[in-house]
Amino acid sequence: MHSLSCCLVIILCLQAFLSGCAGLSPAPSIEDTNRLAPCSLFFTRVANTVKKTNGSNTGTVIVPGFPYLRANRFLMALAKTVTSEQHFADWSALMKQQATSGLEKEIQNLPASAVEKLAGDAGLPQNRSALCREASVCSAALSAHDEKRPDFRNVLLSAPHVPSEYSSAMRILGIYPLASLPVAYLTEKAQNKFKGWFDTPMESLPIQGRLIAYQPESFESAREYIQNSFKKMPENSLHMKVLDAGEVRKLAEAFAPLLIQDVSGPRDIPGKVIWKDGQVHIQTNEPTVYYYLSYGIFKQKPIVQINFATWFSAREGPLAPWIETGPLDGLTLRISLDHNGEPFMLDIMNNCGCYHMFIPRKETVMEKKEKPLAMDAFVPQWLPDNFPVLPLRIRVNSGWHQVQRAWASNAPLPSTRTYRLLPYDDLEALPHSDGRYESVFDARGIMKGSHRIEPFLLFSMGVPSVGSMRQRGHHAISLIGCDHFDTPELFEKSFIFK
Repeated sequence: MHSLSCCLVIILCLQAFLSGCAGLSPAPSIEDTNRLAPCSLFFTRVANTVKKTNGSNTGTVIVPGFPYLRANRFLMALAKTVTSEQHFADWSALMKQQATSGLEKEIQNLPASAVEKLAGDAGLPQNRSALCREASVCSAALSAHDEKRPDFRNVLLSAPHVPSEYSSAMRILGIYPLASLPVAYLTEKAQNKFKGWFDTPMESLPIQGRLIAYQPESFESAREYIQNSFKKMPENSLHMKVLDAGEVRKLAEAFAPLLIQDVSGPRDIPGKVIWKDGQVHIQTNEPTVYYYLSYGIFKQKPIVQINFATWFSAREGPLAPWIETGPLDGLTLRISLDHNGEPFMLDIMNNCGCYHMFIPRKETVMEKKEKPLAMDAFVPQWLPDNFPVLPLRIRVNSGWHQVQRAWASNAPLPSTRTYRLLPYDDLEALPHSDGRYESVFDARGIMKGSHRIEPFLLFSMGVPSVGSMRQRGHHAISLIGCDHFDTPELFEKSFIFK
């Protein structure tokens, strides 16, 4: 009995310690039984239908009580900076844009029968366009109604809630403090192996197959882009650069890296994601890189980030640990620009959130921060001094798909192929051969068909479906401690900057 009591005390203390991983509880929302009943009912029916058909797009999260708004971790953090009416207007407009994009994808992915029923119940023409138009009309109507309430601003500022990717319950049941010790040891061992690659002369890095350079099909000088485009972009009142889809594309073209891939089989070709026989499939005859825009916070102001995600058919081969092997794999490279448009940070992860590393510009960093009860930032090298004057090159190994080096050069390469840049949004509403659409991610943000054996072995780390490929907004990047790839203050949490 004494042992059991001690265990219970330890678990209760652990639960209190881990509460920071679970995120904040949703704030009270506006309650109004007379709140434009037809529009409220419309949004409720759409949400229930989307949930019933497992079609929720959780890359962003519906703001509790406000079905016409969606948020992410950046917008949740940005709420702290809202101090004026113009700030509030610009901030809420961003959530409306997120909601429009997310809902349009969900409607696009609905089965035809569900579209017909939803439209019929609302007295609309039975097609997706009519549902999207009604959503737009109801969004404007509900917004106008809510803005007249005296408590609207105060309620909304505390309403956005993005759930953590960590489960405190799993960590408690798995006795996390004890289970984390061997994981910390193995993590440090893996980081030492990675550091060995980065310290090895380029010509001495092992090759499993042959090196193929994948370069973007169109080039734009990053240096010219910074001077001619970025610095001229308008900012909103929150000091955010405002980019439309065309400008995001130009940003991606300017900073798109050249991938030096060790190819020992089809599994190593960064391909196009398609549906084939009802399964997510990587089409290797079309090398492809997917891009998307994100924002972080650096020195208390928003910064622009451009993300590049590659997808492979499998993680396997002699280099990959056996518990990580399985169908589908991927790698994300993120380039963060300072307030002048200069790249100051490259950070990298596998698309499971695993093996996250920072490659910062040396002259911007004073020191790494120590993280009690967590792993400190892993920095295997500094950002190349001649980037962005010269284009970025990334060396990736075979099978395991880990980055082994980053440098900048325009020297010719012997074996080069081009890849297409496609928007990441395509993955969240991807057409089948029969014309219907479906996201490659499920409602938990897990890429369909990418499951691993790792959850059985790493349950205690508190990350559900650990090892599976994940959707943006769902990347837990540390098994020891709590960090998300899209945490806006991630850099400030990890470094002291000059």
